[in-house]
Amino acid sequence: ETSETASADPKYYCLCGNCTRMATLEESSCCTSNKFNLKMPPGICTVEHADFSTIIHRTVLEINLKTVWNSGIVDTDSQEINNKNLRYSAYRSLYIWLCKGKRKRSIRTSLPSCVVSAVREKYPDESYSGFLQKSPVFNS
Repeated sequence: ETSETASADPKYYCLCGNCTRMATLEESSCCTSNKFNLKMPPGICTVEHADFSTIIHRTVLEINLKTVWNSGIVDTDSQEINNKNLRYSAYRSLYIWLCKGKRKRSIRTSLPSCVVSAVREKYPDESYSGFLQKSPVFNS
C-alpha cells in the first residue's frame, strides 16, 4: 500500500468508528475533524446525533430541493425527486448543519466519510460521482 492509499484507509483517520474507505484522499475525513463546527462527545459519530436523521428525512430533503429549484437555482441534472437529487439535498443541508452555515474558505469542502456513507446507504445508486470542487452544472 502506498502512503496515499494508506491515508485513505479509515484506520488512519477515523475516530468515530463509522468511516468507510472513500475514493480519494480529499474525501477521507472523519466527523471529528477540526474543519467542522459541530462537535460530538469523544467516540460518538455525527450520524448518531438526534438531528441527523431529521435532516436526511425524505420529506425534508424534498422540501429543500423544491425550495432551491423554486428560487431559480438549478444545480442538479434534473428537477426530479430521485436518489441522486436527494443525496445532493442531504449533502447541502448537512454541510450547512456541520459548518453552522459558515464557509471557512471560498472553496467547497468534502463531508466526512461517515456522513457520506450514511447518506449513500439511505439513498443508494449504482454509481457515485464523489466529491467535486464545483458543481458540474457550473463547469459548462
